[in-house]
Order: sequence, then structure tokens, then C-alpha cells
Amino acid sequence: FDPAAETEFARFCRALGFTVVDAEQGSVQQADLLVQGEGFSEFASRRGELVSVKARLEVKIVNRTTGEVVVVDRQTRVAVDLAEQIAGKRALQDAAADLAARMLPDVALRDDVVRGVAVRGER
Repeated sequence: FDPAAETEFARFCRALGFTVVDAEQGSVQQADLLVQGEGFSEFASRRGELVSVKARLEVKIVNRTTGEVVVVDRQTRVAVDLAEQIAGKRALQDAAADLAARMLPDVALRDDVVRGVAVRGER
């Protein structure tokens, strides 16, 4: 994930009661699910001082034990700001919020999720 998207997705996970393990620093074995994502943003247009940026985020949630892809989705968002990088981060953050709102309710209802999720980006 881009850090902006990863942070937003992790916030939604915690709000739903999941234990969130940082896959880079914690033990992935503590998690039932692994959330993987990749995103990017690109300059879209400029209107005066305002810059618009378009971002795309792809996320999959995998059962760490079985390798089953539990859910996979993607989202494109646009954000506007005075600074191109801030607009890009905002678009990725908004895309992560959209995806989390769609994906996590189904995951929360699964019987095989006991311990929590590990969040990490594709490297």
C-alpha cells in the first residue's frame, strides 16, 4: 500500500474490532488474514492554482493459512488540492476508505477470522 491508503484501511479494520498487525514490524503469524494492496496516483489536470490527481487502489484480502483470496476489489478516486502530492495522498486515502467500507463487512462475518489482520503493501 501507499502509506496513506494503508493507514486508512487499518483505521477501518480497528474500528470494526479487528486486531491490526503491521506486517513489516509484527509477526504475520498473529493474523488470520493478510491485506495486500497496491496503489498509484497521477496528475490529472490543473485549473489555476488547483491541481487534480487521479488515483487507483487495488486490494485483496487473503486467508493467511489457506491462501484463499477472501475478497478482492479496486477503486479509482480523484482529489483536488493546491499541492499535487497532497491531492494524490488524499485520492489514495479516499479510495482506501471506499474499499474498506465495501470489503470489511463481509470479512467481519466470516467464522475463520479470530485473531485479526496484517496490513502490508506489495513491494
